[in-house]
Amino acid sequence: MEKASKKEKSEVWNITVEDNVPINDIVREMKKLGLKKVNIMEEMGIISGTATAKEVKQLIKVKGVIDVEKDLEVGTAE
Repeated sequence: MEKASKKEKSEVWNITVEDNVPINDIVREMKKLGLKKVNIMEEMGIISGTATAKEVKQLIKVKGVIDVEKDLEVGTAE
């Protein structure tokens, strides 16, 4: 019996976008490609959301995207 393949884990990503492409157009395209839990920081030119690593490979190709980086988890020092 074969093991069922694991579902790829979604992670939080920060996407930097160009200011000459309407950010809502970029978000609309990214949602079609799987981006979820979207937060738009228009003044900063950043979109954050969740996606799998496989989906990110497609998100980086969207017109107007400059960079896609994994969100850093910030914790407190103990």
